[in-house]
Amino acid sequence: MFETIRVVLIEPEFAGNIGSVARAMGNMGFKDLYMVKPKPALDDLDIKRMSVASYPIIQQAKLTDNLVDAIADCEWVIGFTRRVGSERREFIPIRDLASETQRHIHTGHKVAFVFGTEKHGFSTSDATRCQQLVQIPTSTEQPSINLAQAVLLALYEIRRAHVDGEAPFEHKAADVASMEGMYDHLDELYKEVRYFDAQNEERIPMILRRLLNRARPNPQEVRVIRGLCRNALHAIKHQNKA
Repeated sequence: MFETIRVVLIEPEFAGNIGSVARAMGNMGFKDLYMVKPKPALDDLDIKRMSVASYPIIQQAKLTDNLVDAIADCEWVIGFTRRVGSERREFIPIRDLASETQRHIHTGHKVAFVFGTEKHGFSTSDATRCQQLVQIPTSTEQPSINLAQAVLLALYEIRRAHVDGEAPFEHKAADVASMEGMYDHLDELYKEVRYFDAQNEERIPMILRRLLNRARPNPQEVRVIRGLCRNALHAIKHQNKA
C-alpha cells in the first residue's frame, strides 16, 4: 500500500527540512520522494544530519523541473495547504485523508501528496493541479506549520489507519486452574511472611485477587508470579533452618 503513495515537495528551500521530511517518511514506512527544484544540494550535511538513517530516501529521490512532471503518472493528487480561497474549495478534513487514500489505492491509483514551499505554500496554479486539498487544523495564533511536521502528520494518518485495520493482538489469559494455583502460592507466601493479621486475613487476598483478575495475566505471567513465590518461600525456609 505505502509504495503507491508519493511525497512531492515543491521547491524546498531548507536542507534541514528536506532531511526531516526523509526521516518522517522513514518513520512512517514511505520511500517514494519527488522534489521540484530543491534549493540545497542533496549531499548537504544538514540533509544527511537530519535524515539520519533515512538518507537513502534522499539518494533515491527523483528531481523534476515542475510539478506536472512530478505527478505525471499519478491518478489522484492531494495538496496540503493552510490557505483558503475562492479557487480552493475542494478541501477534505485530514481525518478523512486515510479513507479517501485507501479508496483510490484499492482502485489501482497512484497517489501523490504534494507540499508547497516553506515560505509561500501553494501557488494557485499548483493548487489547481490537485484533485483535492487538505488543510491541517492549527491555532489561529500560529497557523503556519513546518514542512516536515506537515508531512509527518499526513503520513501518520495513513499509518494509523493501516495499523487500525490489522488484526488486533489476541491476549490469551491464563485459565482458572492456573490462576487458582497462583493464588494458593500467594496465600502460602502471605502466611510465611506474616503479611496479615486476623483483621485483614481475608481482605488482603481479596484485594489482590481483584487486581490480578482485572489484569488477566497470561500463562507466562502467572508462571513468573508463581516462580517468584517459590523462590521467596525457599529462601525464607532455608533462612529459618539456619
